Amino acid sequence: MNRRRQWAYKLVRKAAPNSPAYGTAEWLALPESSPEKIAAVVRAAECWAREGDELEEKLRHEVALARRAFKVEEDRGYQERAAAHKERWKHLRVVRNDTTYSQTEAFRAGTWPNGKPGGVA
Repeated sequence: MNRRRQWAYKLVRKAAPNSPAYGTAEWLALPESSPEKIAAVVRAAECWAREGDELEEKLRHEVALARRAFKVEEDRGYQERAAAHKERWKHLRVVRNDTTYSQTEAFRAGTWPNGKPGGVA
């Protein structure tokens, strides 16, 4: 990779600083052996090659971002479901941690004070 980049740099250095970009009308008008025309082709090829050189790292970064976004959404969904669950069961007073041992045992045994779920003794 470094040897390729050094070779490309040598060819690009031979061209004028403001040489036209590959494929433009100005580039097409240059003679075939022009250093500017060759440099434009090498610049375009080097851009393409560098994209490939960095592809693995870019993909790793994209996957990490996607995983992070998925986890955030998963956690948000869990929090919503947990809050809804807590709301559905709060009448038992077990979820709110403000119950006595006997009320918890009554809940587990299926016996309720005054015969009704959520009743108070």
